[in-house]
Amino acid sequence: MGRTGKADLIVIPESAARPGLIDRIKGYTLKILQNHTDIPVVLGSADGTAKLCTVRGVSKVAPRMQETAIRDSRS
Repeated sequence: MGRTGKADLIVIPESAARPGLIDRIKGYTLKILQNHTDIPVVLGSADGTAKLCTVRGVSKVAPRMQETAIRDSRS
């Protein structure tokens, strides 16, 4: 979806950042996602906070997204 749908942001639940054994065997990890996308990745937690965790090709809008995510999550 990200490539064909032209996503501007990927938001995943914090629980997905710690995949189970089967997901690790399949290669579904946050690190793999971070290393293979230029789209900003945000982790959302159950308490409503969000953390920008993009590693590769950080876009120019990423710092503003982080600021907005932090501000919005505290509202």
